[in-house]
Amino acid sequence: MYYSKMRVLLHCFAVILLECFIVDAAKILVYCPSISKSHVILCAKYADVLHNAAHDTVLFIPSYSSALNNFDGAKLTKVWRLHNVTHAYDAKLDSLANVMEDSHIGFLDRLTYDVDFWMEMCEDLARQHHRMQHLIDYGFDLALFNDIDPCNSAIIRSLNIFKTVLISSEAIMDKIAWDLGKMTTMAEK
Repeated sequence: MYYSKMRVLLHCFAVILLECFIVDAAKILVYCPSISKSHVILCAKYADVLHNAAHDTVLFIPSYSSALNNFDGAKLTKVWRLHNVTHAYDAKLDSLANVMEDSHIGFLDRLTYDVDFWMEMCEDLARQHHRMQHLIDYGFDLALFNDIDPCNSAIIRSLNIFKTVLISSEAIMDKIAWDLGKMTTMAEK
């Protein structure tokens, strides 16, 4: 009798101890359209770090640039691709370089250009939403995405992922700061 009570107590203690040290891993999607090699490498590094922290991490790469169709940069994490998303990026890339080099472009002109540049790719990706059903079915808890493509947050929401983290390797651009409610005045700059 004494041993059976002691065994039950030890079992309860072991369960409590295990619950204190075992933490559930999150299912994390790192959303990374293939717009440049450096962008994909940055996303892959985030995905690998999260994988090393025992999270169930997937690097998802919708194919924008045909030159990067077979590049993912990931060392450890799972990589899921969506090929043949759009041809608009390859067709418009030279015009983006010209706008980036123009130091005299104003905020509204840049904003207008960004909408014109990214809209066709966003529409192409949205038309292929049915090809992303496996992402919805996987049931991700969290998504990380970059602020370069303004469509990214809408795509993440359409995948039923409501917790998000904005990742960036640069200072927050004015248009993104405005969206985040971080407006600055000239006196603050």
